[in-house]
Amino acid sequence: MKFKTVITTLVLIIIVGVFMGLFSSCSANRYTVDYCGQKDLYKRAKSSYRAGQKVTIYYSHIATDTDYCFYLDDERLNVSYEDKKGIVIRFTMPKHDVKLSMTSNNSMVALSDLKLSEFGINNLAELGADVIM
Repeated sequence: MKFKTVITTLVLIIIVGVFMGLFSSCSANRYTVDYCGQKDLYKRAKSSYRAGQKVTIYYSHIATDTDYCFYLDDERLNVSYEDKKGIVIRFTMPKHDVKLSMTSNNSMVALSDLKLSEFGINNLAELGADVIM
């Protein structure tokens, strides 16, 4: 009877040890991404990734006439665009925590900013525009 209890105890210890090893290795080498408080604007964004993991997330909160730049730890990322997904952001997770930030700039030019003379137009009336400047 004692032999059976000893074997059962050893088996349980081994099983617990294996599970602890599996779970601890899952969280090992994981580093966090700081989305500057805007994680909800990124599709497929996770809080952490393993070092060396290829990360792909999407930014779909896109305004018209706006240019966006994305930075990983202040280094500008090359991004692309996919229909129905938005701006595609890809990077390989380094062996440290990172900050993903974004800047945006309104790229729409106001009519008052145009140099109409460069287009052969002397005043807004020639455009048929009824604009008060």
